[in-house]
Amino acid sequence: MGLFRKTRRRIRQRLYFTPEKMLQRLHRFHDLMSQTPLADKYWICGGMLIGYAREGKLLAHDTDFDFHYWREDHQDLMEAIKTLEQAGFRKEACWINNEGHATEYVLNYGRIKFEFFEATRHENRIRWYCYLPKPKRQFLNEVPGYDLESFEFCERQWLKPVDEQQYLESLYGDWKTPCSDYTYYIDSKAIIQRDRWEGTNQW
Repeated sequence: MGLFRKTRRRIRQRLYFTPEKMLQRLHRFHDLMSQTPLADKYWICGGMLIGYAREGKLLAHDTDFDFHYWREDHQDLMEAIKTLEQAGFRKEACWINNEGHATEYVLNYGRIKFEFFEATRHENRIRWYCYLPKPKRQFLNEVPGYDLESFEFCERQWLKPVDEQQYLESLYGDWKTPCSDYTYYIDSKAIIQRDRWEGTNQW
């Protein structure tokens, strides 16, 4: 990461992504989601899960929150997004894969991103897509299958993989050692296929 990007990131961190603001917006998100059909059907992943498993708190450098939902719960997600919109969350991106299917939805609240990644079951594995806009790339990810369990984190109840350590290792490798330069499309251990992306990210 270049000096300019590092400096800009530090400034943005101090202005918009303080621990207090991150926690406040996360609470707002959770409490709204608990009123929707998707309540108890989505679960945490990514940096938020690392924060819980490694540090027992949100990661200091994180600027977004990632969640999974099952493909069969898509309509419930759409209803949840309506509720979030009415409360001030703004639609930012809807990522559509090369097959024409929307697999990732991004909303913004107070400059903090809330991202939903569609998960699908493939025998005893779980898959999802992520993307890179420039150059346009599509990444298919896969990890061992897992069950979900409820747990308390950041003063709220969430769902997570039962064996979060196995999940995190299959995604990050050595997730116990902090790495500020982690780049998902380069460093992810879960990527099984890379393609030129022909889809869009417009709602």
